[in-house]
Amino acid sequence: MSKYPSDEFDRVPEYTDRQGVHRLAAGMAPARRGGLWPVLIFGVAAILIGLVAFFLLRPTFGGDQQAAPSPPPSASVSAPASDSASEDPDDESDEASSSPEETAAPGSGEPDTADESEAADLVEETPEADASEDAAADESDGVLDRNLPVGVYNGSGIGGLAGTNTAQLRSAGYSQVVSGNWTRQVEPSVVYYKNDWAATTARDVADQLGIGTIYQTENVPVEISVVLGSAGR
Repeated sequence: MSKYPSDEFDRVPEYTDRQGVHRLAAGMAPARRGGLWPVLIFGVAAILIGLVAFFLLRPTFGGDQQAAPSPPPSASVSAPASDSASEDPDDESDEASSSPEETAAPGSGEPDTADESEAADLVEETPEADASEDAAADESDGVLDRNLPVGVYNGSGIGGLAGTNTAQLRSAGYSQVVSGNWTRQVEPSVVYYKNDWAATTARDVADQLGIGTIYQTENVPVEISVVLGSAGR
């Protein structure tokens, strides 16, 4: 029997289940081939799931696309018009024959005499309306009444000025005229009156005495009060 030098295959533990290298390799080969099956099964299952999902979801997408466009609302409204036009053509011809006369009336260009007469009446009535407004204004100011009480007050410091103006008013027809001194000296002369209805009489008093300022107030002794100032005297 030949003697060979020891190698790695000769160093085997005393208790071991290890076999030869060639037997171990032969036993591992089927295990490697069997490990591909789970991968193949997973891939086939993924493909089947994708196909099923595609065919299930495809009708939904198609239905949404077909339901998107909607018919215009005018289609349902225009149909009755066409039916009515086709049902009674004679009525349309009658209306067409009568329409020129009706449309020609507004555009005939002839003046409306009734409108012109009304405008003329308005023009004629305008001065009367203005006159009535002026009369109403005069009534609110009152009428000239020289029997109203009038007070003439000297505020100029010039002696005898109130008496002179009092005599002037009496000669003009004023029957109730009194005179006196004002509480303080003033420069411009003013005619005061209390109520609106005394405005006309107050203006006449101012004209009689040559006074250009008229003022309404309730803080005067009598209905019409003349305060004589030093200016222009």
